[in-house]
Amino acid sequence: MSGDDKAQGDPLSSPSGGTGEAPAGQPGWPPPPQGAWPPPPQGAWPPPPQGAWGPFRPAYMGPAGPVPGFVWAGLTVRFGALAIDAGIMFVALIVASMAAEAFGVEHTYYEDYYSAGAQFTYLLWFASFILYQPLCWWAFQGTPGQRVLGLRVVRAADGTPLGLGPTLGRFAVWAVCQVTVILAIIAAAAASDEAAKQTWWDKASGSVVVQRL
Repeated sequence: MSGDDKAQGDPLSSPSGGTGEAPAGQPGWPPPPQGAWPPPPQGAWPPPPQGAWGPFRPAYMGPAGPVPGFVWAGLTVRFGALAIDAGIMFVALIVASMAAEAFGVEHTYYEDYYSAGAQFTYLLWFASFILYQPLCWWAFQGTPGQRVLGLRVVRAADGTPLGLGPTLGRFAVWAVCQVTVILAIIAAAAASDEAAKQTWWDKASGSVVVQRL
């Protein structure tokens, strides 16, 4: 076999692997076509709609916070807001008890008898106790305790307010965890290792809690 035949039959004898063409960057090798590796499309992460509170950064983009002036809310300050809300509901219970007594509650050795007005008063307090958290999340982006401490409950995707469906889903998971207590502790421990501090009820509803600086 001649030297020319060896050059043609041996792929290693050609820089291009037997094609006879020079590798990229050398004469005779055309440049790759334009757009062979296109850049990511513009608007892959669209800005929030009008009325949102700023160019929200997704939770996975780091611990600094979603937007200037806000940081991911820590678990300590969130527990503080929960304690404030519990105090508010306790004061409301005291007021409801006083109102029920005014409407008429008869105390006997074996049982207490409540008038219709007293029963309605306690029923009203119980309804407010159930609706307190989800109604405040949905209408005000936070309970009074959260707003006092600068917290906001918003969508993790773009920082806009939670819709009704996500709010109810968040409350359902939150309520189960709070009632069982141990689940709330586990959820808090799991969230402490995450940049955005998302608990189970945050992930279930696609929400995140942020704090104003």
